[in-house]
Amino acid sequence: MGARVSKQVPYTKGTWSSLACGTFKAREGLVSMAATEEDPKKALGLRLAHVGINGGTPENAEKITKQLGTLLGLGTTELAPSYFVDTYIEIMKGAGRGEKGHIGFHVDDIDAAQKWFEDRGFEFNEESRAKFPDGSTHLIYFKDEIGGFSIHLTVDE
Repeated sequence: MGARVSKQVPYTKGTWSSLACGTFKAREGLVSMAATEEDPKKALGLRLAHVGINGGTPENAEKITKQLGTLLGLGTTELAPSYFVDTYIEIMKGAGRGEKGHIGFHVDDIDAAQKWFEDRGFEFNEESRAKFPDGSTHLIYFKDEIGGFSIHLTVDE
């Protein structure tokens, strides 16, 4: 899977105009992501939840966390498997998913989002599905990495 921009448009500060005109290659061909009902931001409430970096070791993860926290002027939190810089960046204490890390995307309805992506030829790693106590899905990873990053959907903000 890969992405290519099919049409370049002038960059305007604060926008991603060139990406809005792009196409994304799914398993079964090209899927246009024009700003229509096919736009996952509109259809699913898709937005970046966080970026995950594989720190390799707890010591290296702590160092990365301190550096990013200082750089961005944001607070940090330590959890059992990782550190967070605010809610934007997660630094894994070990290898974590993905060769380089992971990217989490928030969606309003994870079941609807999974169907939306499957209808476009993308597959999910069902073994990665994490559930809330009520049985509803909290998080699920796509089957394939992109650029060394695992990608997941979550209903978390």
